[in-house]
Amino acid sequence: MDVVTSSESESTRTGDTDAVFLYHLVPGHETPSFGIHCAKVSGIPGQVLDRAKEVLHSQETGAPLRVPSTLGVKVHDKVSSMALLKSMFRPLWDAMARPYRAAVYKELSQYGLRYDDLYDPLKDEDVAEALRRLPPEVILERNCRLRRAADLDMKHDHLHGELLAKQTPGEHYLQEALEEVRKERRERALLGTQPAYTRIYY
Repeated sequence: MDVVTSSESESTRTGDTDAVFLYHLVPGHETPSFGIHCAKVSGIPGQVLDRAKEVLHSQETGAPLRVPSTLGVKVHDKVSSMALLKSMFRPLWDAMARPYRAAVYKELSQYGLRYDDLYDPLKDEDVAEALRRLPPEVILERNCRLRRAADLDMKHDHLHGELLAKQTPGEHYLQEALEEVRKERRERALLGTQPAYTRIYY
């Protein structure tokens, strides 16, 4: 598409100058992509455009990507204080958590469940999105465990013997995908944009 700009300098590519799209197809190709211009014309928030320019500059020059200004010194100080408090109370927390974790895992083993099976996609959009990113066979195994647990509960029974000994309630399969989804949500919140997914009722 033919384009007229007020400058052919670096500012043309980064969206710092005006570009007029003539909507006229001509032979050849244009070196700048004008992606940021398109986003600007489409009404994308200025914070998102500024972040896009920073990412573009980092990719082209190899310079380290700057942390968004919303994560300023005050937030950093607050995070440091929280980290200090966690390190101080970590031994006490671990001592209290071990027997509780053992009791929960014992209960889950009796019904053939894993801890990650307790995450409800109907109550947490991030969980629903994380589950959609898992391989089909992992979802199938999860559903089978949930159905078996429901059946055992209705019969007022639980697993016994060798089958009970084989259970792995502490083996996680959802945490990595869930953390990735939550990280994306936090970054989108910093940029002022909405999540790319919405609640889905199964």
